[in-house]
Amino acid sequence: MLHPALLLFSKFLPGFARSRVLLDGALTQSFDETVPLLVALGWFAVLTVAVTVTYRHMVGSRDWDTSALRPTDIAMDSTTKDSH
Repeated sequence: MLHPALLLFSKFLPGFARSRVLLDGALTQSFDETVPLLVALGWFAVLTVAVTVTYRHMVGSRDWDTSALRPTDIAMDSTTKDSH
């Protein structure tokens, strides 16, 4: 059921690189898993960009007009509406 040899694409899955770095750090005296570390950082960068793009798309990049929030304008608007 489980193959002892890894498939080529399995090395680029997000969980593989993370577990290799974790196991290497826990079980060996030296760190020699540079490529899986770079793959894990690449996944982190790609997911960060994807979340940022999705968030900006959902929220929208609007220019907020803060002049409409001044209390004096609100008071003036309420007095002009009452007089009409």
